[in-house]
Amino acid sequence: MSNNYKILVVDDDYKLRPLIIRSLEDNLGDEYSFLEASNGEKALDKINKENINLIISDTRMPNIDGYELFEKIRKNSNLDNTDFIAMSNDIYFLRTWDKKYGKSSEYGERGIEGTIDKSYDIPDKLCELIEKLNQ
Repeated sequence: MSNNYKILVVDDDYKLRPLIIRSLEDNLGDEYSFLEASNGEKALDKINKENINLIISDTRMPNIDGYELFEKIRKNSNLDNTDFIAMSNDIYFLRTWDKKYGKSSEYGERGIEGTIDKSYDIPDKLCELIEKLNQ
């Protein structure tokens, strides 16, 4: 199968980003391809050039953080079908994200698809979410 489901991993941790991608490559099928960006600003550049299906983004980054990246994506009607998963090491921060940007928030169906605790949820929960989104 061709690489047709594009996932953009956005994280300012240059050591963690490739580990996340490698973990996903090892656990998902060949139909997934991966891009990476070190912050929200670079992510927006890639999003404007590529047809991205899913963005997995850290919440705390320099320049444009995860909050601002998510809001910019949701303001662009061309990206309505782009899914978004938020990642953080701070579980309490993720709960705030879920309340503010989740499916039950003002964003409704355009809310985030889920949150990932970088300390525990990679790769199991992340792979499970991705496979569900690509059905």
